[in-house]
Amino acid sequence: MHSAYNRESISLIGTITPTENAAIELDIDMGRGFASYADRGMDARTFDRMSYNLKYQQHFNETFDLLDIRAWYNEIDHIMDNFSHRSTNGVYKLSNPKRTNIGGRIESKFYINDMFELYIGSSYGNDSHAIRMSGNTNSENEANTTLNTPYKANFLFENAGVFTQGAYLPDSSFAIFFGARYDYVSTLQHSTKMRLHNNLFSAFSRYEQYLGNATMYAGLGVAQRAPDFWERSKSGGMNLAVETNTQIDMGIVYKDTNYNGKASLFASYMPDYIALYYQPKSGSNTGNTYAFNTNAMLFGGEIEGEYIFLDSIHLYGSLAYTYGQNLTSYYGIDSVLKAGMPLPQIAPLQGQFSLFYDSNNWLLRFDVLFNAAQYRYALNFGNVVGKDFGESKAFATLNLYGGYTFKNVTLLAGIDNITDTLYAYHLSKYGSEASLGVAPTSRIYEPGRSIWAKLRVRL
Repeated sequence: MHSAYNRESISLIGTITPTENAAIELDIDMGRGFASYADRGMDARTFDRMSYNLKYQQHFNETFDLLDIRAWYNEIDHIMDNFSHRSTNGVYKLSNPKRTNIGGRIESKFYINDMFELYIGSSYGNDSHAIRMSGNTNSENEANTTLNTPYKANFLFENAGVFTQGAYLPDSSFAIFFGARYDYVSTLQHSTKMRLHNNLFSAFSRYEQYLGNATMYAGLGVAQRAPDFWERSKSGGMNLAVETNTQIDMGIVYKDTNYNGKASLFASYMPDYIALYYQPKSGSNTGNTYAFNTNAMLFGGEIEGEYIFLDSIHLYGSLAYTYGQNLTSYYGIDSVLKAGMPLPQIAPLQGQFSLFYDSNNWLLRFDVLFNAAQYRYALNFGNVVGKDFGESKAFATLNLYGGYTFKNVTLLAGIDNITDTLYAYHLSKYGSEASLGVAPTSRIYEPGRSIWAKLRVRL
């Protein structure tokens, strides 16, 4: 979780249209920044990002609707340390991971007839990881000398895939959607020269029934996923099997002039679900993170509704709940995750109630957000997103804000957490920038009463 951060970015986009049915686009994105983390042992003093994306699109005819070709090059260079943004205990550490991603995709869209549309495509990605680290040093200067040493390659991931997706739309009463994908994934660990090969298969189907203002749907999908860098790089990561997720879902969506509503249910069975154990540091334990496979089950649902009256006054409410259970016993060096125990990193019952006035110019909104207590947890187990720190308490927060829009200018102001409630979410936050193998150290409480203002200008 960020306790302080700064981000600077610039994007350049250029497009040429050689014909009325074709376009070539090039965009360049550059970013810099830093972030201090309240729940990590290191901070990110530098974020350097560079991205190049090239896209070519062409329409041919009514049958061959679109050819879409894309290529990209992305480079991310991060410097993490424990001394630039905080005081240390005399031990100075620096880590400088670097990631380069090169790839491309080609996709075609066809309208076979008035009832059938089809997508066919292929993709390739080359994802290389390298790092240079200082280890434990006695001074900032000694740690910073690491930046003068060459990078050491640690992992290379290659992915080649083919996919198809289609829709059958015979009339206005129902539709069928479907798709399938095959991926070949190669993983090379440079330190051991070990190379792994995985064949991944995924497919889905979805049926939708249209009943006036309501849409009912049901779907079935199977997706396989190879372990990623943050899982392969953990202890035991090169022994991980492919994760499979088989899921069914169903629901209904209702839309009317004054009423909107949604309700959905899902159930998921995941053989070889990839989980992590974050070993606490104590005695001879060094605080390693271990990756392992287990079998897991998830099911849950969500319901939300909105009532609009007097044209501009909205009454909104929602509830969401997920239940997760571990199905296979795991026995680690100093840990046990038994069958029947809760699956880690599962949020408790969550809800929202809102009352707001929204006209073309004026906005005034009152929100009540609440989370139930979560007593189902697996201490020190989790995934690459975070880990369980134990049970969490129930809480509710009240927020009030409003604003006015005039032409292209919007002014907003509000108060978050009006009652100054002390609370923390059950799930430990793990921002995308922190996904560098730096384990979460503690659950962080959210800010107290906050007064804010925002000015937005659209040009």
